[in-house]
Amino acid sequence: MARLIVVKRIAFNVAPSIGTVLLVEGQRYEVSALNPHQRRDGKPTTLITWRGYCADCGQPFEQTSALTAKGLNRRCPQHRSPGHPVTTGGRQRKRRFLAARPPASPRLG
Repeated sequence: MARLIVVKRIAFNVAPSIGTVLLVEGQRYEVSALNPHQRRDGKPTTLITWRGYCADCGQPFEQTSALTAKGLNRRCPQHRSPGHPVTTGGRQRKRRFLAARPPASPRLG
């Protein structure tokens, strides 16, 4: 039986193998395809196609990322809600982030 590779973030020097699993706060994504791509500057790279399940409806959906990325969408295109965290932990991080920001300065004249 093949050993399952599990990662916690998207930061690869070389393309991961198909079947590699990414866990994001309990949500699971699996590499379903690797596609060669040419960047605007002409350098060749690889795009990773991830298969995951929507945090709202549970339906499968696919999305693409580069070899390094900050994160993936947690919901399918139908339920996408930018700025609305999926989990309680995400809500808490958002509150801490907003609380740490300095208040906006009043407009002058």
